[in-house]
Amino acid sequence: MTGDDRQPATFGGLVLARVRADPRLVVPFVAAGVVVAAVDWLRRADPLPAGDPVWMYDTVSVQYNVFPAGVARTTRQLGAFVHLELPALAWAVALEALAALAVAAAGWYTITRCLTADPDSLAGYAGWMVALAVLPGLVSLEGSVGLLPLGLAVLVVVAFVVAYVFLLPGFLAAGYRFDRALRRSGDASHGRRLPFVVTAVVLGLGAWLLARVPVAGGFLSTAVVGTVQAVLVGALVDRYETRGDADDASGER
Repeated sequence: MTGDDRQPATFGGLVLARVRADPRLVVPFVAAGVVVAAVDWLRRADPLPAGDPVWMYDTVSVQYNVFPAGVARTTRQLGAFVHLELPALAWAVALEALAALAVAAAGWYTITRCLTADPDSLAGYAGWMVALAVLPGLVSLEGSVGLLPLGLAVLVVVAFVVAYVFLLPGFLAAGYRFDRALRRSGDASHGRRLPFVVTAVVLGLGAWLLARVPVAGGFLSTAVVGTVQAVLVGALVDRYETRGDADDASGER
């Protein structure tokens, strides 16, 4: 699908227009949502300890991830993997890898389907997603309404970072090296930082609300929020690249 100068002005309209033009955009994250829900169930069923994430008990929580994803209803602490025998360890690692790779593949496919180009970048996209997922402070915003230690200053810094990396997954999916994808994401955020931050908060609140639905929460948050975020990121990167908004036209990736 190519960019269009007559694309809707609002982010919501842009997402709806893309999905109406290509309904198959919803399929990857629906499939990933099934995997996330299945992994939630398997975590509860297997003998390894699994618990509820802390946000489950928050009055309001923003569960935003820079990479399009949903929110699982279960969590497994790193300590659960310690002293496991090899078969149990292999099962536990495979289970976590299955959920991560399903979401990564869904995000990559959805974004690249929105792009004019069709780059072979799945390995790089998935690799960076998995690598950065172990550093949640760098790739996700998980917060609750309340007093923050540094108050407004912290919020300003977090908002700037969120806006700067908002389109990072799109440029990674487009085949750019991480450093160039990060720079282009920052360049593309000029003049759009407030809309990006507001959108991130809306996505994070939506993911939290949907994930709280009993049993089906993991599926719903992944299928809905993951799809909306991936389509939006892909469409915005396609618009940025197609219109030549970037100041570097060398084509180097």
